[in-house]
Amino acid sequence: MDINKILPLVQRPTRYINHELNSVRKEKAEVSLALCFPDMYELGASNLGLEILYHIVNARQDAVAERCYAPATDMEAMLRKENYPLFSLETKKPLKEFDVIGFGLQYELCATNVLNMLNLGGLKLLSSERTEAFPLVIGGGPLTANPEPLADFFDAFVLGDGEDAINEIVDAVKKLKQKAAGKTQLLEELSKIEGVYVPSLYAVNYKSDGTIESVKPRGSAPEKIVKRTVKLQDSFFPAAQMVPYLQTVHNRLNIEIARGCPRRCRFCQASRYYYPWRIRPREKIMSLLEQGLAATGYEEVALSSLSCTEYKGLDGLLDEINYKYGAGRLNVSIPSLRCDQFSLKVASNLGHNKRSSLTFAPEAGSQRLREVIGKELTEADISGTLTMAYKMGWRLIKLYFMLGLPTENDSDVSAIVELVRSVKRQAQGLNFNITLSPFVPKAQTPFQWSAMATKEVLKERITRLEKQLPASVKSHNIDSSILEAVFARGDRKLSKAIVRAWEKGCKFDQWKEHMKFGVWNEAFAETGIDTAFYLGRERGRGEVLPWDHLVFASDKNALIEEHDRGMAACEAAEKVSAPEPAAAPVSAQRPVPVAAPQGKTVSRVRLRFSRKGETRFLSHLEQIEVFRRAIRRAGLPLVFTSGFHPQPKAAFGPAISVGYESQSEYMELDLFRRVELPEITQMLNNVLPPDFELIEVKRVPLFFPSFDSLVNVAEYRIQYSVTQEQIDALLAKSEIIIEKHKDGKVTRIDARPLIKELKIENGGLLFRIAFGPKKNVKPEKILQVLCGLDETGAKLVPITRTGLLVEKKDGTISVP
Repeated sequence: MDINKILPLVQRPTRYINHELNSVRKEKAEVSLALCFPDMYELGASNLGLEILYHIVNARQDAVAERCYAPATDMEAMLRKENYPLFSLETKKPLKEFDVIGFGLQYELCATNVLNMLNLGGLKLLSSERTEAFPLVIGGGPLTANPEPLADFFDAFVLGDGEDAINEIVDAVKKLKQKAAGKTQLLEELSKIEGVYVPSLYAVNYKSDGTIESVKPRGSAPEKIVKRTVKLQDSFFPAAQMVPYLQTVHNRLNIEIARGCPRRCRFCQASRYYYPWRIRPREKIMSLLEQGLAATGYEEVALSSLSCTEYKGLDGLLDEINYKYGAGRLNVSIPSLRCDQFSLKVASNLGHNKRSSLTFAPEAGSQRLREVIGKELTEADISGTLTMAYKMGWRLIKLYFMLGLPTENDSDVSAIVELVRSVKRQAQGLNFNITLSPFVPKAQTPFQWSAMATKEVLKERITRLEKQLPASVKSHNIDSSILEAVFARGDRKLSKAIVRAWEKGCKFDQWKEHMKFGVWNEAFAETGIDTAFYLGRERGRGEVLPWDHLVFASDKNALIEEHDRGMAACEAAEKVSAPEPAAAPVSAQRPVPVAAPQGKTVSRVRLRFSRKGETRFLSHLEQIEVFRRAIRRAGLPLVFTSGFHPQPKAAFGPAISVGYESQSEYMELDLFRRVELPEITQMLNNVLPPDFELIEVKRVPLFFPSFDSLVNVAEYRIQYSVTQEQIDALLAKSEIIIEKHKDGKVTRIDARPLIKELKIENGGLLFRIAFGPKKNVKPEKILQVLCGLDETGAKLVPITRTGLLVEKKDGTISVP
């Protein structure tokens, strides 16, 4: 399998290459795992759970973990055309050759992507049809709160935290591989591991009305499976996290400061899945931050948790981070803020001088409904926080509300409008971006018995709010929410509908542009599924639910009691006396960040890099990020730009085309202290990712113009056999018209005057071509004309940029 035949032909080929900084490559191990994310690389590479498991497994001498992500549609088409199996990033090993294929299951609408990846990997979809012991297909993540709709496709699920369970699974697989055990014995052994659920060991019996009569274990399988929980203060967490080449959804260092949530709102599944609330000690966080910045070169760190502001001593932690790293221009972000005054104090401590926006999730507009759902916020909390945010300098607030919550009525919807209008009256210059999401009842929550609001009700309420709210309003796709709700509380009967929808072309269902709701309805109809059974039906208290044998934060009785407390709040409809808004947060006397001796530029150096192998598939912008992070890891005395988002003061050479190797990638860097050139070479080569090398360093006078403004000729070596007659015929042309297509427009460029040299050398071509504003032509385009190649054929020709040169007015060409 030669993926170099297809990578030049797909969009964003960096989705499919390896060699990211801090990734691991092992050739052999006794147990091999493919950790899969059923969505594209941009989302999956930011998944912290898979990153943790990846490093835990690869820390073992006897095991290896590699990664695989759902290919985009163009890559899938190329794989099927070439009859290539889906492969891992690290060694390009086909999925079916691994011992364990592990899926991180984050949301309900990933089901068809799981099937597509199994199919592309050469595996049968149903666990019952995969009769050989290996590979095992195991799932984990939040979707295991109710994995029953996917049960027929998986051999096992891991419920809850995976840090300890992953090692026990590897040990069991290793032991049974040595004994050449069959699949039945292997699954029985896995079922003995705490938190591991093997669906095939449980018989589901149905009543005539379609509800479940019983879920009975077979053999020695336990009657109930209890989720795994680790001690966060003792559990492994990776400091040297992988640094993607591609821009991902969370392109930063991610440090989990706590797990779980002490609030436990009644609609929230995550608080039950990650229960109990656990914190990572402050000294451990600071140690991870120091190691992580040194290992990655990131300029931003996210302190992550379901509820960061519940972390005791968060303000002190931020003080310490600012004191230690503020001078290094480190940006700190906190993804979850509670709508209260303390959050404003925290936000002001993050250094967001631009005051761009704040994000809060009141979820409901009325006090009554917030009490029903367990959202412990009063109207005074919300309005007081938002008006104070305006006084402190913020001009944009993002708010999230849910619609269709249990007991919701028209007055609750109107309360959203009144809440926003009330704040606007007090802060007229404050703008709002509001997102409306249909409420989806989830398993393992006190609202798991509730019916979902109908599509008509949701549509009417969204339309009304779009018209009445003094804000920019957007809403989640109702069809997607309906589909999510079917699977959130579904059972094993849904597996046939999933297979049928996949056969009819459904995948990437969580992406609006790929959602095919009509096709899903056809699949449900063809497999005898009535979606109303899963959507609009209130479950009875005595009904056996598909997930009753899976135990997370609370047993069924505790959830019933919590549900009843919510309904009692509705019936009482108590008027909560609103406390006076809290006073403005008083700025604490925080330590002043240590000021690094960063004065004016005293030295400017020009760096010349080479790139080869798979790094040739990086885009120019992706490559710039590689260099920026490398110089931060190297610890060079950088001069930063001024403004709200300081960056190292640097300039880069002309862009290079995706797919080209190069010996002439340039960067100019300003330093506030003189560093000897050999030392710079050593410092950077020690931290560059594989296949990048610093090959030359020069000191440049400060008054020189930038490198990018000097060079105007590029030199390439092209590995393709041509004749002198072909070259002569091309150069004899009076014009060589190249058409460039972009954004639906066609631009015609005469490339003939741009060709400065074209000759046969060392079995290939040496080619020099001028470039500049509105006259850039890729050498592969000239090759198409020279050799009669089509676009695909030209893209597959190996091309290396060997130099960037200066053509003077007299026509002489020299090295800058």
